[in-house]
Amino acid sequence: MYPAIIDWDGAEDNGPAAIDAWNLALTAESDRREEEFGFVVRDLICRRGPAFGFRPDRDLAACGDPPEIFAVLAWLQHVKNNLNKSETYRKNPIWRLNNIEWVLEGFLRAGTSRSAP
Repeated sequence: MYPAIIDWDGAEDNGPAAIDAWNLALTAESDRREEEFGFVVRDLICRRGPAFGFRPDRDLAACGDPPEIFAVLAWLQHVKNNLNKSETYRKNPIWRLNNIEWVLEGFLRAGTSRSAP
């Protein structure tokens, strides 16, 4: 059996390539850790958790923007695609908690810790 990324219908040819690279990195890391996508994104935002095996900001040419911007855009695309794809995601409180609310709480925590003196 060959491992592969399935359901890559969210890749867009008219957006920054870094978003697709981050989507790949976040998906691979989620699979490696056997955790929800949202947990991996939150760890990245809060700058905690194990190091990624692949980080596009270190391995690809960047455009000068903070790498977390592209990770967040990849997360937003992931959420948008899943919510638009299936009512199962929209109605699943566990999926929403793990992949939306958990990440949003991470933004609040990261913002608070970064703005503290």
